Amino acid sequence: MSYWKHLGLLFNDIAGNEREFWDCYRNGLLHQATFPQAKLDKKTLTWGTLPDAGISGHDPRPVYFLPEKKQIFLNPVSFFDAVTNAILKDFATYAKSATGHYSLPWTYDPFAAASDFVPTINVSLRTPASDTL
Repeated sequence: MSYWKHLGLLFNDIAGNEREFWDCYRNGLLHQATFPQAKLDKKTLTWGTLPDAGISGHDPRPVYFLPEKKQIFLNPVSFFDAVTNAILKDFATYAKSATGHYSLPWTYDPFAAASDFVPTINVSLRTPASDTL
């Protein structure tokens, strides 16, 4: 099954609009801290419009598309929860070495101030004594 189908299954409110979501949020917000209004088609060298994108805090859905207005919204808290839950349901796949030369995320705690803090994905807190960077 393709990545796009998996994305649509995880966030069924954007099924059929997975690429638009990806272009707006991943390629736009995460890379450029803006919401793009158009995307360049590299084959035809023409610009295609993207949905209006925004952040939502009032709707509990992680991501949703309003086709009548051509708008797509992301609730950052619900989105974080949905992605984290998907990872934790199949953590072995996420953590296996076949994912390349990447390490699991960790939280830097230089003063050991967060003794009761438990990161969602990896519970190891690094301090200066254990920091290998």
